[in-house]
Amino acid sequence: MRRLHRVRIGMSKAGPAKAAEAPSNTPRCQRRLTSATTRSRDRRRGTDSIAGSERRQDQLDNEDWEQEQKRLDRQWYQMDEGFDDENNPFPDVSQEYVEKRERELRKQQQQQRKCRSAAAQQTQKDNVAWEENRMLRSGVVQKTQLDEDLDDEIGARVHLLVRNIVPPFLDGRIVFTRQPEPVVPVRDPTSDMAMVCKNGSALVRSWREQRERRRAQKKEWQLAGTRIGDIMGVKRPEEAEREEHLGGDEGGDGRSSHTFRDKMLADDSSASRTPEAAKAAFAKLQRQRKCLPVFAVRHKLLRIIRDHPIVVIVGETGCGKTTQLTQYLHEEGYTKFGMIGCTQPRRVAAMSVAKRVAEEFGTELGQKVGYSIRFEDCTGPDTLIKYMTDGILLRESLREPDLDHYACLILDEAHERSLSTDVLLGLLREIVRRRNDLRLIVTSATMDAGKFSAFFGDVPVFEIPGRTYPVDVLFSKTPGGRLC
Repeated sequence: MRRLHRVRIGMSKAGPAKAAEAPSNTPRCQRRLTSATTRSRDRRRGTDSIAGSERRQDQLDNEDWEQEQKRLDRQWYQMDEGFDDENNPFPDVSQEYVEKRERELRKQQQQQRKCRSAAAQQTQKDNVAWEENRMLRSGVVQKTQLDEDLDDEIGARVHLLVRNIVPPFLDGRIVFTRQPEPVVPVRDPTSDMAMVCKNGSALVRSWREQRERRRAQKKEWQLAGTRIGDIMGVKRPEEAEREEHLGGDEGGDGRSSHTFRDKMLADDSSASRTPEAAKAAFAKLQRQRKCLPVFAVRHKLLRIIRDHPIVVIVGETGCGKTTQLTQYLHEEGYTKFGMIGCTQPRRVAAMSVAKRVAEEFGTELGQKVGYSIRFEDCTGPDTLIKYMTDGILLRESLREPDLDHYACLILDEAHERSLSTDVLLGLLREIVRRRNDLRLIVTSATMDAGKFSAFFGDVPVFEIPGRTYPVDVLFSKTPGGRLC
């Protein structure tokens, strides 16, 4: 390029004429120009080749960069699958360097703990515990510790199948309206079925008319319902049939036909006895009373009842606690302040025990000794001892909350734990707290006396020793079955 420039300068100094003549007259200069042009062309070709190679290199670098980005992204999304020799984001980090960094971090944490005081550490623990509690209560966090055993977590996973059921009032099948008139169920009120239903059956109507006509004909020939018939005491057949069905009870409640008192009195053979035989039977009953196990501990039992408002008595079956305890309380003078009531879980037991006590008492059933069950009340104004079911006493507590007409109450067979018995136990405990003159006695043959004593406030437990006959305990094959 410098030589070409010099040649051009020399041509300009020689003038236009000489310059025009130089290429033809001087072959040496022509060779120089040709060689300079060739070199400049070669240089331009070299420059173009270098630029092309650089562009290709940049393109290769971009492709490598994209491949590297894809590899990094793949490693990022596959971090949960673990690491191996081919997939490891830290291949150049040695294990020695990792252990060194971990030791340094532990040393820094220990130094930070030493620098903090005990109060600061406790404050930080309290703050962390409070934050965890708040997050757990709000539902943001389900648990604070992560279970690393993934197999157990997968095994305990519960799959729920959710069915999107839309209620009828939201799926568009029901249209709400403001129409106040009811919907008529009959589409055609003039149809045959609608007219028959409206007018009624012709057969039924004719039958009713014939029955009324026959009644009217008979009414002319009978005196029932007229003034003369009322004066003469003639009753209508319908009234006589109804009274016969009700058993002739004046109140018309139908209870007189379901009483057991008359049946028990009819079956009793003592009514036909002579006075001497009656005295002998009464003396025999008195001897049997003295042979019972409860007679031997009579004075001790009455002393405990006199000193404590609530007593739990446990005795074997047949020891005489049901029939004799009420008579002992009467002989002690408790009937001067009110009746003595004894509850039984079954109606048959209440009636049979009342009949037995009336015989031992030497009186007729329903006078000084009576019973009260559902639909029947065999008591009178002179009744001193009353046997009844627990439901009757519960009904009386609704009418009279404090049971003022009772001086002593006995809950017999409390171990059966019926619903009425459990309710009575709670009610009587509150009544005894309000009434200091009331005596409550809980008796049973087999019972956990400790629980009942603790329920009433650690009341004394009295056990009646002995039995009149052997008792065998039998177990049912099916659980929950009742033998009685």
